[in-house]
Amino acid sequence: MNAKLVEPDLWREISQIIDRDFGQDITRKISIGFAPFEIPRGKNIAMYLVPMSWIDLMDNWNAFSIQSMGLWLGDYDGTDFKISLLAAQKIAEDTSAYIIISSHSAEAFTYGRSILKESVIELNEQLTRGQKVIVFNEEHECLGIALLSIDANKLNRLGPDKLVAKNLVDIGWYIRRLG
Repeated sequence: MNAKLVEPDLWREISQIIDRDFGQDITRKISIGFAPFEIPRGKNIAMYLVPMSWIDLMDNWNAFSIQSMGLWLGDYDGTDFKISLLAAQKIAEDTSAYIIISSHSAEAFTYGRSILKESVIELNEQLTRGQKVIVFNEEHECLGIALLSIDANKLNRLGPDKLVAKNLVDIGWYIRRLG
């Protein structure tokens, strides 16, 4: 069987990465009622959250080559964990690590563009440079994930055309890659 429960030490490491990026205890909140599973993918490990009731079905999985299951949490490369957009939407419900951008900028963001100061509507002043943030449009829809290039408390010092956050992944990525 290629899918298996994540070992406790690895799950602790993944949890620490997610909590570091999106807030203390976020991993516990999003995984209540779920079990973490892993599926090897080349050099990476794809992580999934599956309902606890699925664990009893594992004996029947031996005959199948599992490619996906439950909620895709993201991929681990041995040093860093890249959160999936599906998981970002779930994390968005509980995190203060987010940025809200204007409608005009939201469209540009979904085409792979980064976020400039003139685009920012809301950003928590406690966030720091190098921190990952969930990107929302004005309707509070999750558009993707970005990496802050400045400390949020210095936002007002920037000119309107200065970089605030670098686009890491956005909802348009799937269309650009597969379309």
